[in-house]
Amino acid sequence: MWKTTVGLGVLLELLGIGSYGAAVAGLTGRPPSLTALIPAAVGSLFILLGLLARKPDLRKHVMHAAAALALLLGGAGIAMAIKAVVGGFKNGMLAFSAQLIMGLLCLIFVFLCVQSFRAVRKAAAA
Repeated sequence: MWKTTVGLGVLLELLGIGSYGAAVAGLTGRPPSLTALIPAAVGSLFILLGLLARKPDLRKHVMHAAAALALLLGGAGIAMAIKAVVGGFKNGMLAFSAQLIMGLLCLIFVFLCVQSFRAVRKAAAA
């Protein structure tokens, strides 16, 4: 799972940098905001957690921390996307899309973590 965690981090890095780059390039019709880089900052955390999880003695704790972080961010991303829809997309479609994508990526990661945790527990019991 550590490779999946690093992969999630890379995807979030690309999402954040791409969102900010689109705003800088003027594709959004709005001035760029540093909040567009939030997925990139979080992506860095996931990369770090993934690399730490390579050590067997840290793996269990680090992966649970990564799953908890992903659960929080997944919920926050989806909540912000819903808020954007209800608010009439005041911050634009790019912000909505980035929030939705971040939320979905994180929730998919949580699902994969739960499946992995269950498989490890089954293997240990057998």
